[in-house]
Amino acid sequence: MSKIPYSYETSLGNLTNKASKALGKRLVANFKSIGFDITTDQWVILMGLWIKDGQNQQELAEFSEKDKTSITRIIDSLEKKGFVTRKVNKQDRRVNFIYLTQMANDSKAILYAQAEKTLEVACQNISDEDIEKFSGFLNTICLNLTSV
Repeated sequence: MSKIPYSYETSLGNLTNKASKALGKRLVANFKSIGFDITTDQWVILMGLWIKDGQNQQELAEFSEKDKTSITRIIDSLEKKGFVTRKVNKQDRRVNFIYLTQMANDSKAILYAQAEKTLEVACQNISDEDIEKFSGFLNTICLNLTSV
């Protein structure tokens, strides 16, 4: 345990929150600069569907660590924008499967390029070794907090 007295300004929670918000803002700005109105939450859902298309809302909720209500709202928005479509499960009409549209698949490469650009800016002047260590530290913190 650290012997450094607690300070909100330098706390891990505050700093990781600030970094996450700054990354999100820059990502959204980079998407807008190329004509895409996509939020960070929508981006996560698209990434999940690019990994495995045709997931149900529960699977997407688990992937994105969002609640079902939030997932419904995010999917509604992506559907209105033409990125996804819902298909009812024939065995259980209460379950919808979410599929990417052709527009979403056509947009994948350009959106990933903007995400990579965002990370390049965020990680400039930081060595690959330090980034790897930092990722490891964050994963350890997550494991420590979820295994309690």
